[in-house]
Amino acid sequence: MIDSDTWVLSLQNGVDSAERLAKIVGNEHVIGAVAQVSAQLTEPGEITQMAGPGKLVIGECSGGASLRSAQIAQAFEQAGIPSAVHPQIRNAIWEKFLLICGLSGITALTRLPIGPVLGCPESKALLRDIMTEVAAVARVNHIALPDGCVDQTIAVLASLSPAVRGSLAHDLAAGRRLELESLNGTLVALGRKHCVATPVNDVVYAALKPYDGGPPVMP
Repeated sequence: MIDSDTWVLSLQNGVDSAERLAKIVGNEHVIGAVAQVSAQLTEPGEITQMAGPGKLVIGECSGGASLRSAQIAQAFEQAGIPSAVHPQIRNAIWEKFLLICGLSGITALTRLPIGPVLGCPESKALLRDIMTEVAAVARVNHIALPDGCVDQTIAVLASLSPAVRGSLAHDLAAGRRLELESLNGTLVALGRKHCVATPVNDVVYAALKPYDGGPPVMP
């Protein structure tokens, strides 16, 4: 039952989960959130955190500070989950979206971890193009990503283990359904909606689409 004291937040990847929730429970109940954690589905019902303590970032979708955001962050902290409040949570959501579209898109497309991708000038340039298109679509959606965000994100990826792969790559290798529509697919759809060309993400999306529901049936 949804009442005036009900707060709902989604930790799913993508940039539209809060909007989708709002259509069901109402804007006033939805809190934006980002899970800054590297995790992998290792067994049915079992999620393994791959590295680091992880962190939750939460905030009002309309921006600014609020008592309820602070209370939610405090509750997570008391449960042993590092948490912080962001005054512009949509920016934080898009910053993760830029990273994950790049990392998941390129490692699934190439079937390689991030080390060899960054070690090859051509595939590194492809990664940069994927994220540059995300930044362009963010701008037309009134998201103020920081200057140099693509270079900063590449630097972050370069600091990770060279064996790191994105969620799309892990699911592809395991024969699971992909979250393609929530990642590069959403980017492509938003680009078309706002008349922003996304040719590289178009290719990533088209190349992975046959695997979206699991391994395609071979003739």
